[in-house]
Amino acid sequence: MKKSRTFSFRYLLTDFVRITAIPAFLYFRPKRLYLGERIKHPFKGGVLVVSNHISVLDPLRLMFCIPSRRHHSIMAEELCNNKLKYFFYVLCGKCILISRNNFGIKSYKTIVNHLKSGELVTIYPEGKVNNEDNSVKTFKSGCVMMANGANVPIVPVYMKQKAHWYSRVIHVVGEPIDLKKYISKGNTLSIEDMEKVTKDLKEIENKMKELAYSYKNKKGESSCN
Repeated sequence: MKKSRTFSFRYLLTDFVRITAIPAFLYFRPKRLYLGERIKHPFKGGVLVVSNHISVLDPLRLMFCIPSRRHHSIMAEELCNNKLKYFFYVLCGKCILISRNNFGIKSYKTIVNHLKSGELVTIYPEGKVNNEDNSVKTFKSGCVMMANGANVPIVPVYMKQKAHWYSRVIHVVGEPIDLKKYISKGNTLSIEDMEKVTKDLKEIENKMKELAYSYKNKKGESSCN
């Protein structure tokens, strides 16, 4: 498996935005909590990050949640309907554009190839922005299929809605999910296995939501076992 390069002109603009985005970092003031054991190195090599979706700024939020990696967020191409959005999300944010209505083998292979190359890809399996309430909507199982195709773990992340503009952005990170543990028969995941992973992912997201909304800004209160 190829490892992600530490420097590339392809990522020059992305790194420039990330390194010089001090005002954005001060605005978000990200706080990372852990569901279960604290993960020392959860983001090395290819990994699929699965997150809830609360805003079009989620790719930027996650960039500050996991600052050690370059991100490739999956994004609906209809949201990049002008040059400014394309510049911000694709050139700066390295988003992978897909069609909601025509997700085919080409889109699948593009995402899997990024993962196989040792890159971090973020997907929002709710399918659209969910800012109506605090609940996690139904997950789509496509994310499990992508992780399985690339043979990479899934790392669940939950982002809390900001109560006020000055509130900190709270992220909760779950333990990596090894899909091999879900194989019930043979050597590959069945459709039933994938459905089980998807169901567990949603349950994990709900547990992380509970932790995020119960968190108080006190020393030592940073994880839930």
